[in-house]
Amino acid sequence: TSGERTILPMVLEPEQHCSRNPPEDTCLHHRLFQKSPIIYNPTTHQFITLPDPTGRSFKNTRGVQLAFDPSKSPCYKVVCVYSSVGLPEHYEIEVYSSETGLWRRSGNPFRSSVTFKKGVFWNGAINWFNSSGDFLCFNVDEEWLRTLAMPPAPNGGEKRMVKYFGESCGHLHLIENYGPPTIHFIVYEMGRNYSGWFVKYVVDLDPVMKAFPESMNRGVGSSDLNYYMFLILTLTRMGNDEESFLLFTLPAKAMRYNLSDKTFEKAFDFEEGRVRREIFPIVPWNDAFPYIESLACV
Repeated sequence: TSGERTILPMVLEPEQHCSRNPPEDTCLHHRLFQKSPIIYNPTTHQFITLPDPTGRSFKNTRGVQLAFDPSKSPCYKVVCVYSSVGLPEHYEIEVYSSETGLWRRSGNPFRSSVTFKKGVFWNGAINWFNSSGDFLCFNVDEEWLRTLAMPPAPNGGEKRMVKYFGESCGHLHLIENYGPPTIHFIVYEMGRNYSGWFVKYVVDLDPVMKAFPESMNRGVGSSDLNYYMFLILTLTRMGNDEESFLLFTLPAKAMRYNLSDKTFEKAFDFEEGRVRREIFPIVPWNDAFPYIESLACV
């Protein structure tokens, strides 16, 4: 049904990256340091290897993102960010179109400090967060770049730790911590026309930690980064907002937390022995991908 998300296991080989394209199951796999990105549909098992841009090497790639909205078009685009040759700390963008089968350079070299490997397609643009400054968005159709402010850090000047950055049902969300790790955090949402961040949810996972005390690492202090052993996988918005939920992992299990009534339940038990406590955490948000079956052609 509309709005439902199912998390399926996907094994990626080392040195491989899959861009987040939340509305669909079509993924872009980029094997770092190798030749070309691959567009892959897990439902149909179809894939296509993208051609090399003229005069370019993927060795200088900083990030590759898929832009695909089937409600508007069966075609897709791929946005590739490169380190600029001859201009230190500058970047360039090339855009691939499935309509033409060609790459095209977009705009001029620019400076930025965002994390290009963790972009999110939302509102017709690729959006990249920034841990120490403004975030950046690139409108795929109109090909303009724009910087916007991240939410202000409380107490000022503290470096933010992004716990989650993603899209669900047309909403862009950001979850971050400041200073010591905590199980109390705010979920921000971006206004539809980039009007600014606002507080959407306030989350307190203390009842969860008390119900599953094995999720607290007693071998370290409570201010240690590894004290609370949980990782957010995804935030899913539903047609009825009272059913929207947060999906996150604890050691050997995945939990579903209702963002409206604050109730929680175990969503999935990982197989015994496959998730060892000593190697937790294993699935950060940028390695979890919502999946919806699709017959979209690649």
